Amino acid sequence: MTPLKNWAIVSFILGFITLGVAAMIGVPAVSEWMRAEREIKSIERGIEGIERSGSTFLGFSIPSMRTLEEDFRQEKATAQLITFFALLLGIGGLCSVVNGVRLNRADALLGETFLRCPFCFSDKVVFDVKLGTFEDKIICRDCHALWKFHLNILSMSLTRLWLEDYGTALREEEKNAVPNTDIPEQWLEWARQRFRQGQTSIPSSFPRQEQIIFCRFCGHRNLPDANFCSACGKKL
Repeated sequence: MTPLKNWAIVSFILGFITLGVAAMIGVPAVSEWMRAEREIKSIERGIEGIERSGSTFLGFSIPSMRTLEEDFRQEKATAQLITFFALLLGIGGLCSVVNGVRLNRADALLGETFLRCPFCFSDKVVFDVKLGTFEDKIICRDCHALWKFHLNILSMSLTRLWLEDYGTALREEEKNAVPNTDIPEQWLEWARQRFRQGQTSIPSSFPRQEQIIFCRFCGHRNLPDANFCSACGKKL
């Protein structure tokens, strides 16, 4: 499970709560709207009857019925406004539920792709996710491979996933087999193939991790004699 799962749950909860509030506000408002509409039509028929017969209607004169009609029209206008507000709430709640579905889908795709690191097969994979940023990170704490992905804030869908740093686990010839793509589904398919292959050993010909200083803040690789990270500038 990735941090996107938590955002998906929050989106689901907010969506259903908003839909519930919209129903609680909207249903009585629609009922009041329909009642006011019926009363207005009844008064209009009464006025027509008075104008034809010249007598009162149930003890009401035309001026008093006009006043009563205006009151009901104001009630109708208020009910219409509340109904419109409830409709906006309902649309917002529905959008939140849909976003929850999309976030859940993105979580499933990333979670399956990085169930373990596709390079070194370690389970020490860290998701650095902050909604609202353009590039979130996925870091392997063992081989220090680094991926970035883009989550569209408007649609809450995973649109891009790409490799930034191979880390220390792969041979040079293995790097050539790594997909050069930013399509998340292609990374998932490749990761499945890697997991099926079961390549769990790191070749001795590749530089050992203790020969390299990794920044504990951003994960960047630095030379053994470095005192400060060349990427973020923080002290090693």
